[in-house]
Amino acid sequence: MRFNILTTGPMKIPGQISGDPAGGPPDVVRVSISNPTNRDYRIQLFAEVCSLDEDGVGESTLFPDAVFVIPAGSCRNRTFGFLDPDIGGNAGDQLRFFAVGDVELQAVKLELSFVGQRLADEMNEPTMFFRHDDLLEVRNRYTHPISEAVLGGSSHSWDTLTAGDEGSNPASAGNEAE
Repeated sequence: MRFNILTTGPMKIPGQISGDPAGGPPDVVRVSISNPTNRDYRIQLFAEVCSLDEDGVGESTLFPDAVFVIPAGSCRNRTFGFLDPDIGGNAGDQLRFFAVGDVELQAVKLELSFVGQRLADEMNEPTMFFRHDDLLEVRNRYTHPISEAVLGGSSHSWDTLTAGDEGSNPASAGNEAE
């Protein structure tokens, strides 16, 4: 039962897009996934929002996406709306993303990138851009909250992920990019 976890690490949700004095904050993160191989691979994405109080302390809430397959030689985009009232993120809070499954730092299987964006004008936030090389590997899988979500207590267990269920969780945090 081997799986890998990659993360962006925590980032602050900025109050406005850098270099845009009149605009508002980014409200989504777009995840670009590419499978340049000749095999299908499975992945599950997670968004984690840590809502901070006035003292800078808060609790994290994890939002799992559905498990899905990236077919060989194809790509896929996912969009996570972190300022959505159901998610509860606000400017100044912490945000972190995870990818679980057929992912690794060497990008031998799936390749990923993450970018914060404002939907209204599709303007990107450079402080929220993570190339595949910028991602970190989570090594302590047995005490990490993602491991708990994947290995038990989640709508998708790792057995489900490896058994081929592509999932269609209606409460999923991610949505297909149009």
